[in-house]
Amino acid sequence: MRKLYLIAICFILLFFSEHIYGQAPAISYSGAVKFTVGTKATLAAPRNTGGAIPKEIYSKVSTLAGSGYYGYKDTLVKYARFENPTSLAFDSKGNMFITDANLNMVRKISVNGVVSTFAGNPKKGVKNGQDTAARFNYPTGVIVDKNDNVYVADFGNNMIRKITPKGLVSTFAGGVNDGYKDANGTDARFSHPYGLALDPLSGGIIVADTYNNRIRMISSTGDVITLVGTGAPGRKDGYPGQATFYVPYAVATDKKGNIYVADQGNNCIRKISNYTTVSTFSDTTYTSAYGIAVDNTNRVYLSTVEAFSIIQFDNTGKQTSPLPFSGGSYKTYNDATDTLSSYRGSMGLTFDGQNNIIVADAGNGRIRKVAVNGYTVHPRLPAGLGIDSTGVISGVPLSISPATDYTVTAYNSSGSSSAKVNITVGIGSQTITFNKLQAVTYGAVDYSPLATSTDTVIKIRYSSSDTAVATIVKDKIHIKGAGTTTITANQDGNANYKAALPVSQPLTVNKAVLTVTADDKIKTILKDNPPLTVSYKGFVYGQDTTVLVTRPSISTTATTNSAAGSYPITAKGATAKNYTFNYVAGKLIVAPVPVITATGSTTIVKGGSVTLSASPSTGYTYQWAVDGKEITGATTNSYIATKTGAYTVAITANNYTTYSLYISVLSQLQLPPNNFNISVVSATCKGSNNGLIHIAALQKLKYTAALTGNGLSKSYPFTDSLTVNNLSPGEYSICFSVDGEIFSQCFQLKVTEPKDLSVYSTVDPKLNNLNLQLDGGTSFQIVLNSVTYNTTQKEISLPLSAGYNKLSITTDNLCQGIIEKVIIVADKVVPFPNPFQNVLNVNIGNQTINNVGVNVINTMSGKTVLNSKYTNQSGVIQLDMSALPNGVYYLNLNLDNNKSGYKIVKK
Repeated sequence: MRKLYLIAICFILLFFSEHIYGQAPAISYSGAVKFTVGTKATLAAPRNTGGAIPKEIYSKVSTLAGSGYYGYKDTLVKYARFENPTSLAFDSKGNMFITDANLNMVRKISVNGVVSTFAGNPKKGVKNGQDTAARFNYPTGVIVDKNDNVYVADFGNNMIRKITPKGLVSTFAGGVNDGYKDANGTDARFSHPYGLALDPLSGGIIVADTYNNRIRMISSTGDVITLVGTGAPGRKDGYPGQATFYVPYAVATDKKGNIYVADQGNNCIRKISNYTTVSTFSDTTYTSAYGIAVDNTNRVYLSTVEAFSIIQFDNTGKQTSPLPFSGGSYKTYNDATDTLSSYRGSMGLTFDGQNNIIVADAGNGRIRKVAVNGYTVHPRLPAGLGIDSTGVISGVPLSISPATDYTVTAYNSSGSSSAKVNITVGIGSQTITFNKLQAVTYGAVDYSPLATSTDTVIKIRYSSSDTAVATIVKDKIHIKGAGTTTITANQDGNANYKAALPVSQPLTVNKAVLTVTADDKIKTILKDNPPLTVSYKGFVYGQDTTVLVTRPSISTTATTNSAAGSYPITAKGATAKNYTFNYVAGKLIVAPVPVITATGSTTIVKGGSVTLSASPSTGYTYQWAVDGKEITGATTNSYIATKTGAYTVAITANNYTTYSLYISVLSQLQLPPNNFNISVVSATCKGSNNGLIHIAALQKLKYTAALTGNGLSKSYPFTDSLTVNNLSPGEYSICFSVDGEIFSQCFQLKVTEPKDLSVYSTVDPKLNNLNLQLDGGTSFQIVLNSVTYNTTQKEISLPLSAGYNKLSITTDNLCQGIIEKVIIVADKVVPFPNPFQNVLNVNIGNQTINNVGVNVINTMSGKTVLNSKYTNQSGVIQLDMSALPNGVYYLNLNLDNNKSGYKIVKK
């Protein structure tokens, strides 16, 4: 019983849901409405007692993706680029898949609005693989099955390709070569299949096998069969074995499994019912039928290439309107409603399962949508009025309109409903708003009075009561003179509006301010005054002094005998009709003649200087000259003279220059004691003649250096530096002279040679250190037991190792040679080196040993190869073993009857 109860509840809920959400709309209006031109109008949405109406405007076109630029670009939908989008489909998550034919790709638009490449790449071919590694050849049709597998009509490769949700591409049916064959998978043959559709009953794939003139089906296992079409081009309805098609391009299915074909060669729509009967869906022909789609109310949509439009049919094949459902005869791009929208060329169509036909607008490189539900009105509403997505009619009417019946139709996914409403638009009134005019100044540019009206269509006219003050030019106030006038705003009536009442405002134009500035002047002391002038600033409208009624008078207090200084220049007394005056005083500068004074004697030592100063010392710009030629950069009130010449100075103020008398300066040569920097480099080695002398002069002159001594006498000319090389050790004298001058300076020099390298060494047995005293070099390199020490010190202490210590010492001067020494540190007997070559040393150590017995045995043969006795004199015994062959031996020592043995190796 409980199970029956639950089943009953489910049927009840299903019944109510179908009646609440599955009903067509039922709309109605009550009464007629009258609007007024120019007045905001609103008519509430019609009453709806049926199913809900989507908030859309029926046949409104909007762009979903694509910038319109031809090319390839993956990015946000607004900026993405396509080259030739031909078809599209949706998966279960709402992602859109698009065949971009010219790019040989399948593109994807995610639900969050990002365009990406799902499979393929711009290089055409036939290759299976993962996403962009795969290749296609002009892919056209596309569908998505219930498992989100994507199927593509690979038009140029004569194949149907499959792409898994993870992007793996494979060949589902067909082969590269075109032909006709019903078989399984890649054994089947197609001839440029263009369109695909999903059969809602079997889940199979419907294929428009375009150039085989057949409609075929592929099962989920890949079996290909022919549904209809003999293969011969033609237009014959009937059973599958009789029917003919002519270049079928696109296919679509309704919920009952009926198949609709865009039969392009026949310019019509064909319908396949129950896989058994072919009929012509619409008798009207449409040039170049291209894309086809069916919505959830079984309305059929067809796009045509030549008409650039989309046509809508009801489920009986009747065109729903004599005009196209969307688009018109213009090959362009425009988002609008019905025939106000426009497309460019071929368009692939699909229904999104909700409220829109999605359009692959190949010619515009965009993906667009057209609403198939919502509100529409016919005929078009009066200008200025429109209907919104909720069914509200509103706007501001622009012209009168007689009482007219308008049919409002509401569509939802279950059907449609229409209702009539009578709308009249009557004549409107106009009201002018004209705010107070602010006072302006003579010289103002033309400006708008800025009166406004409730009607923005009819132009507002203006007039002026006094045209000597202001006139109206191109609807703007044009100032003519100072004074007061009245500006009046008028607005005429027409068929849509009554004339407005005029509105007036007074306007005051003030005089402009003209600034009269006395020009600055300058003269030399005891000269006559120059002519006095003035400058004007503030003339308007291109006017000049010709508009002055009275010119200003100009005067100054300076006279011919006035002392050097600044004197005022004043102006006054000008008059003009449209100007007031502002006077600015100038000044007359009486300039002095400059005088030069020296801070010391004008006879100077060559290389020395004397400071020359100009008086006056401030208030001017200065330019010094010598022998009539300006000195670059000498532009202060003083100048330091360093050479012989006649010096003058010019002083300038306000572009007026006066000149001084000249002052003479005489320069004599004298070099400083440190003018010559002399360095001597000694010979590198004893007996070498590679010493050198380098001279650097502070002052760059034409010098001659005479070098004598040690068998040499030679002269060297130079300017700032000199190097004399290849000198042998000895004493020299060098003297300098300067060309064209009386000058001589001498120096005594000596070229030396290096000392011999000397080393004194001692061993500290307690610390086990080696103490070295070094001489003969500036830096030393010491190698002790393969460790290198570099030092500039004359004394150094280094650690010794037990036993054999090898020491070598060199300086930075290789010609000083090398000192090598072996130092033995041991408290017991040590044979070394071991292994040895020809000589083996035996260190007796610090023991007091007198007699040493030596016995050497070959370990291989067991024979004695050496048996001798030695007297210990130095603590080290040398054994000559050059006659022995290489090998391993045993050394027996008898030290004052103390015996010991060692393994030794000759190499």
